[in-house]
Amino acid sequence: MFIRCDIRKTSFKFFLTNNIKFDLIIDDGSHMEKDQVKSFMLLHSKLNKDGLYIIEDILPQFQEGFKTLRNFPKDFVDNIINKNFKITYHDTREISGIPNDFCVCFKKIK
Repeated sequence: MFIRCDIRKTSFKFFLTNNIKFDLIIDDGSHMEKDQVKSFMLLHSKLNKDGLYIIEDILPQFQEGFKTLRNFPKDFVDNIINKNFKITYHDTREISGIPNDFCVCFKKIK
């Protein structure tokens, strides 16, 4: 199933208020760090166990923040990300020549 929704629109609120779970969520939104972080913080609980949340096309100025997780609040990193997710990074910038060809994948382990 493919569902398109925008964090700034009513459709996004529908997913937050209903008991819907997903195996895969791909964030292909505004590509702005604050929106990517906010979307993950709001939607991480909507993943099934072993589900994947992918944030793709991360702009160069935000890539280090995702690698170190410093763009997330520390308590969220300590209590949610570190306890419930395995993180992998996929960097194909050298191959593609595209500066934002970088993504982070959160796999829900609990």
